[in-house]
Amino acid sequence: MKEVISSKKESALGLSAEIAKNLVLKSTQPTYFEDKLEKAIEISLDQNSPLRMRMVLCPNWNVNENGRAIERIPVSVNNNHLLIDDDSQKIIGLLSEEVPNLVKYLNRNGVDIQLLVILADILSPGWVNDSKKAKENLEQNRKAMKLLLSSSENGKEVFNHERASVKVQSQLQLATNTPKYQERLIGYQIEALKTGTTENLWYLEVIGKLQEIGEYEDKRNDLAGLRKIWERALFLSSIYALDGEVVESDFNISGFAPSKYTNYVSLGTVGTPHADIMAQGLNIKRKTPLPTITPFNNTMEHSWKEKRVSSIVY
Repeated sequence: MKEVISSKKESALGLSAEIAKNLVLKSTQPTYFEDKLEKAIEISLDQNSPLRMRMVLCPNWNVNENGRAIERIPVSVNNNHLLIDDDSQKIIGLLSEEVPNLVKYLNRNGVDIQLLVILADILSPGWVNDSKKAKENLEQNRKAMKLLLSSSENGKEVFNHERASVKVQSQLQLATNTPKYQERLIGYQIEALKTGTTENLWYLEVIGKLQEIGEYEDKRNDLAGLRKIWERALFLSSIYALDGEVVESDFNISGFAPSKYTNYVSLGTVGTPHADIMAQGLNIKRKTPLPTITPFNNTMEHSWKEKRVSSIVY
C-alpha cells in the first residue's frame, strides 16, 4: 500500500512540474512564485482536490473628452442564444477561447478546476464621470462575462461537467459580505501614510511604478497631476494588498465548498507593467504566497475593446 501511495506522489510530482513549466512558458507576463504554482498543481493531482484559480477582471474602461467611463461589453442573450455584437474585442477572445482552452488543458492532465472570476467594481470616489451609468454598465459587464464563460461554445463544453466549475462575482458584493472589509481597507490606507510601515513602503513603491509607466493618461508634473497619482496609488496599494488576504474567503462566500488545501493560483489579465503591481500586491500581507501566471494573449492594456489577437492553444 505504501508503494502505491509513493508511486502516486511521484507521478503527481512529475506531472505537476511538467504542467507548471508549460504554463510558465505560455505566460505573457512574469510568473510569480513558480514553485508555489507547481506545488498547487501537485496538491490537486495528489489529493484529488480541484485547483482553485482566481482572476480579477477590470471593467470595460473608456476614456474620452468627457473623462473616464465604463462601457458595455457587446454580449447579450436572446431566447437562450448567446449574442455577440462585436467578436473582435479582446474580452471575447479571453473568456470564450483562452480561459476554456486553459481549463481543457488542465482537465486533460487530470487537474480539476474551480474558477472564480471577479469583476473589479470597487471604484475610488470621483473616478468616473457618470456614476449612475457606470453602475448600470458594471452590472452588464458582470453578466456579459458570465455569459461568455458559461454560454459560449467553448465555455459550455468545459464548464458544464464535474471536472470544472466557474462563478462570476462582483468584487463590491464580495466585500460587502466580508466581515470588516471597509474597516480593513481604511486601516491599510492609514498604515500606508505612516513612515516605515510595510504598507508605507509598498505605497511608495506603487507611486513610483505608476509614475514610471505613466498610467491614467496623466503624466503632468504639476500639483494636480502628481496628487492624482498619489491618491490613486493609495487606493490601489491598499485594495491589492487586502485582495491577497481575502482569496480563501472569496471562494467560500461565492459558494464553493470549503477546502483544507492551499492549492490557489491567481490568473493575470493585464498586459502592461501594471500586472506586476497587482501580482506583488497580492502577497504583501499573505502568509502563504499566491502564485500568479498570465497564460493569455488577450490581456487588457487600456480597454477590453482592444482588438483581439490569436489565442494561446495547448
